[in-house]
Amino acid sequence: PEADLPQVRVVVANPRSFAYLDNRRYFTLSDQTAAADDDDGISPADNDGTLTPFDKYQLRPPSAAEEDGCKEFNRYEWGLDENEEVPAPYIINNVQKLIDQGDNSELFCRYVSRDIVYLSGQRDIETLGSQICGQGKEDGYQGPSRRERSERFFASLQLRGREVEFCGRSGGETTQVHDRHVVKNVGHDHGLIFQSQEGMQAMFG
Repeated sequence: PEADLPQVRVVVANPRSFAYLDNRRYFTLSDQTAAADDDDGISPADNDGTLTPFDKYQLRPPSAAEEDGCKEFNRYEWGLDENEEVPAPYIINNVQKLIDQGDNSELFCRYVSRDIVYLSGQRDIETLGSQICGQGKEDGYQGPSRRERSERFFASLQLRGREVEFCGRSGGETTQVHDRHVVKNVGHDHGLIFQSQEGMQAMFG
């Protein structure tokens, strides 16, 4: 019986990239580069809020030119399209069956049902190179640093959740897809992440 199955929680800490569930990424609203508001004098490393100015970004599929500049952006493991260089039978044989004519609602709601916590180091803000598509493409338009990539992926889940009315779930006054925490004064260090109060709480409750 399902009630007898073990309760599994996945704790995701400081990954370099994420496998998005659809082909949308965050792009600036104009051709000019959007930068976080630093009028308050707080450096990115000391900022414990969001680094991406979401009021200047839009979650959307890439334009024809953007897609032409990074054809791999939605291939597994950056998305769920087939990638001949990274064979993943589970994606092709199982996950793709949950996507109907580009509608990922069933797949999304299945993912939402999982118990997942995302952890980001406050100081994990180094601008990364790109493993795909060349310089400036941020591993398929995912963001410049691990921390920003985490907050953008998490934000995309919340937006998609609102679009599908959080898969019929009700969470009181607010409804949220999964949990995410920024661990203060920690960079790209898995040991400090998991030993932090946020890490211990995520793993052991």
